[in-house]
Amino acid sequence: MLQQYPTRATLIRLLRESGGCTLSDLRRLTRLSRSVLRQHLARLQRDGIVETRLERRPSGRPPLVYLLAPQAGSASPETYVTFLQALLAAL
Repeated sequence: MLQQYPTRATLIRLLRESGGCTLSDLRRLTRLSRSVLRQHLARLQRDGIVETRLERRPSGRPPLVYLLAPQAGSASPETYVTFLQALLAAL
């Protein structure tokens, strides 16, 4: 089932490896558009896999940083797939 969501699996892997990325970082790493990234990140955030925080800087607008939620930090993408399969089976 992970093959159905390769972009989300990639985003989870990148966030796990980096400890957090801005949308610009993810655009550079994936070469995906802002809107596509936002859709995938919104779904992962809704599912409790990803959360956001503002990164403080001395000046300018603070960028939004996407990172894995604490409960998702140790979970692999395969765990996410297993969770989705169980959820779909329950419906």
